[in-house]
Amino acid sequence: MLPTVASLRYSWGVRDIYVRHRNDCRHASPNPKKKPTRVPARLIFGCGCPIYARVQVRHPDPGIAPFEFNGSLSKLGVREKLAAEELVEQWTVQFLSTGGRTPDPNTFKSVEQAIDDYLAEKRGTLDPSKESTKLTIQKIGGIIKPLAPFLKDRGVVYLKDVKTEHLSAF
Repeated sequence: MLPTVASLRYSWGVRDIYVRHRNDCRHASPNPKKKPTRVPARLIFGCGCPIYARVQVRHPDPGIAPFEFNGSLSKLGVREKLAAEELVEQWTVQFLSTGGRTPDPNTFKSVEQAIDDYLAEKRGTLDPSKESTKLTIQKIGGIIKPLAPFLKDRGVVYLKDVKTEHLSAF
């Protein structure tokens, strides 16, 4: 069976991840006296400036409205290009696999929430009648609770942004 013309023209949508450089960034306004760079400034990542995304994911069913996001990913705790690409990919997969329900960009677990969830889970697995259980939970909490402020000082708020390098530095 040959594909129809409509299926040949189908496009998944738009994915544009870029940086808006701050005024004090060295990539903000290129000096006209210098040799122009081959890469546009909006595609130069790694300077700490906010990352933005323009995303439109179309569903194969034309009756379902597309998922659209156009704004700052910094508000969602994304500070790196790789994390931004993973997030956009996650939104795309989630939108297409849930039958067109729009994913909520604010549904990410923070490091503090993850620590609290872990401690609650640990409490449930240990025998509550033992005195050592309370001491064990206190000890584990004393070790991992300082991780949240440590990561927050480094600009990491969400669990999905934690890298091995962060944990090694901790």
